[in-house]
Formats: sequence, C-alpha cells, structure tokens
Amino acid sequence: MSSITSQKPSQVCVVVTHVVAGPHRAVFEKKLQKLMAAASGFAGYQGSEIVQREKGGSLEYNVFYRFDTFENYCRWNDSELRAGLVEDLHRDTLSSKKHSLTGLETWFSLQADEPLIAPPKYKMAITTWVGVYSLLVILFVFFGKPLLSLSLYLRFLVISIFIVTGMTYFVMPLLTKILAPWLYPGRKS
Repeated sequence: MSSITSQKPSQVCVVVTHVVAGPHRAVFEKKLQKLMAAASGFAGYQGSEIVQREKGGSLEYNVFYRFDTFENYCRWNDSELRAGLVEDLHRDTLSSKKHSLTGLETWFSLQADEPLIAPPKYKMAITTWVGVYSLLVILFVFFGKPLLSLSLYLRFLVISIFIVTGMTYFVMPLLTKILAPWLYPGRKS
C-alpha cells in the first residue's frame, strides 16, 4: 500500500481499494468487517462505507474511512491492531492501494467509476486560481463601485461569500468538466 500524505488537514477521508479474487470473497468480507469494526473504536472515527464492483474476473472493493482529524487518523493508521488486521486481510487480496482526501480535492469532480484519486496538487492549484481569478474579475467589473462604499470588513465578507459560493456550486464543477482531460489524463470521459 502506498503511504498517506504528510500534510495535516482537519478532516481526512482515506480510500483503500482492494482487488479480490472471487473464491476469496466471503473470507475477505468477514475480515473487512472486522477491520471496520476495529476502526470504529478509535477516537475521531466518523464512519466507513464500501463500494463494490466486478472488475474482470475479480471484485474491487473501495473502502472509505473518515476521521475528524489527521492526528486521530494517524492513531488508527499507526496502531498495532490495524497492522495485524490489514496483514491478515491482505492474504485474501490480489492488490491494495490507499488514497487520502483532505478537503480541497473534493471540489474536483472525480469520476464515479474510478477510485477517488485527486489530481496532482499543482493542477488543483492552477485550476483553483483560474476559478478565483475569474470570479474576482466578474465581481469587480459588475460590483466594484458599490463594494468600495462598504467598510473594509464588510467588503471582505461579501467577497469571501461570493468566492466560496461561486467556486463550490458553479465554477469548480464547470472547470473540472472542461479540464477533465488535463486533470485526469488516461481516464475514460
């Protein structure tokens, strides 16, 4: 399994993708339930889900673990209990990969039929900058003069509400659709 990023975000969603041969399915699922039950006993655990699909002659399990803080996730991830359960689980898998989502990646529309893998950080930064710049231009072209009449703090409040709302509901969904071939090269459209 690949290692998790070293940054310390406030919320963490870890996605572990396991590929399992059909004959190992029942044993794997029992071990997976045991692993998820063990995770639920750790501080900050916010839940987990499984998304399963057939892939060729095998089964793919995308398991989502959510923790409230990076520190709480690390306590679980670094625990001897988890290490032992994962080692046992791997006896019934063909392969496993781990990915983490920490917040900004969720602005990007990830492909529904692929594991949740965020684009590289430099691509996320460029795309986010394009979105923020576009919204700032629109805001100041159409509302620049009225904004100047507001106090500094009220002006910042209006601008931040406009940027966050616009980015979340309009700009990022549009940009990720337009830039999908660049953000996710090699994936099906």
